[in-house]
Amino acid sequence: MATDNGNGAEGVGTGGRRGESEPVSDSLKTFGAVLKVLREEARLTQEQLAPMVRYSPA
Repeated sequence: MATDNGNGAEGVGTGGRRGESEPVSDSLKTFGAVLKVLREEARLTQEQLAPMVRYSPA
């Protein structure tokens, strides 16, 4: 799963393609920050949360 990029939005804005970055909306940054807080409160790592939300990096 994506790593935290320092602004609380876990990997948001890294773009879907390698090496390309797209502007990130404020709503996506907010969603990433809220998701991180909830994940941490549940004491889950990104790797543990991924299958629960059917996330696949492929």
